[in-house]
Amino acid sequence: MRRLLLAALLVLPVIGACTYGTRVATLDGATSPGGFHAYYRTNGDTVHHFGELFAVDATALLIRTDLVRRIPWDRLEYLNVDKLGSKFDVKVGQRPDAAKIERLRLSSRFPQGLSGPLLAQVLATLKQDAIVELP
Repeated sequence: MRRLLLAALLVLPVIGACTYGTRVATLDGATSPGGFHAYYRTNGDTVHHFGELFAVDATALLIRTDLVRRIPWDRLEYLNVDKLGSKFDVKVGQRPDAAKIERLRLSSRFPQGLSGPLLAQVLATLKQDAIVELP
């Protein structure tokens, strides 16, 4: 009995030092200046679009495809963030809760948000006059 307890005490620290799952160092969106890429579809659309997750807030997300587009949550039908798993996905008919919005925000290129002078600079760099608003 004593040997078993001693063996368990020696093995537990070794197991605790091991990592399981995805590492930050292997995720492009976490180790590069860009955010993660996502597939999305809006209400009434039959095509999936692909773009970079630019910024996220409680009312909408900004996706960069050929242009920076603002998609209100109530217009989003589906979102699948590449390489991050189902905890980040928005399924058909689902409205993301605050925890999911926060996870998405932290995974975007601009987790601090995109407004004011920073927005003006980004749009000028992309040669875009304004964010394209989905009605």
